[in-house]
Amino acid sequence: MLARYFLLIVGMGLSMGTGCDSRKGAEYRKLESFMEQRIDLSRLYAPEDLAKSTVRMPGPKIVHYLDSSGCVGCKLQSLRMWNVVRGRMRVPVVLVVHVPDMQAIHAQMKMIHFTLPVLYDTLGSFAATYHIDREAYHTFLLNGRNQPRAVGNPIGSDKIWRLYESAIRSDE
Repeated sequence: MLARYFLLIVGMGLSMGTGCDSRKGAEYRKLESFMEQRIDLSRLYAPEDLAKSTVRMPGPKIVHYLDSSGCVGCKLQSLRMWNVVRGRMRVPVVLVVHVPDMQAIHAQMKMIHFTLPVLYDTLGSFAATYHIDREAYHTFLLNGRNQPRAVGNPIGSDKIWRLYESAIRSDE
C-alpha cells in the first residue's frame, strides 16, 4: 500500500514537471509562430490621415493593441506614457483599438490629449488573426517588412526597452 502511494506521488511530481515544460514549449512555439508572420495594418479603419500615413511608412513601428477586456479607463490613462515611448524610441507608435463604442473611446482619447495614430479594428478580427489573445502580445515592434521583432510592453521594463532599442538599431 505504501509503495502505491509512493508511486502515485512520484508520478504526480513527474507529470507536474512535464506539464510545466510542455506549457513553456507551447508558449515558445506560439511566440515563434507570432514572430514569423507579417502583420497587415492596412485592413484596419484609419479615420485620420496620420494613421494612414504611419501604416504606409517604411521602417520600424511599435504597435499597441487595446481591447475592451479589463478596465478600459485604466488602459486609456496609461496611454499618456506612449508619447514618452515615441520620443525615446524615435519610431512611430500606432494604437490598434477594438472596443464596442469607437466614438466613446475617441472622445476619451481627446480628453487625455492622446496624439498618436489610432487604427480601429471594427471587425474585431485583429487579435484572432494574429493570435494576440494574451496581454503579453498586445505590444510589439514591427520591422520595415511589418514582421514582429520584439514582443512586450517597454513601459516600466528596462529589459524590454533595451530589446526594442537593439531591434530598432539592427533594422536600420
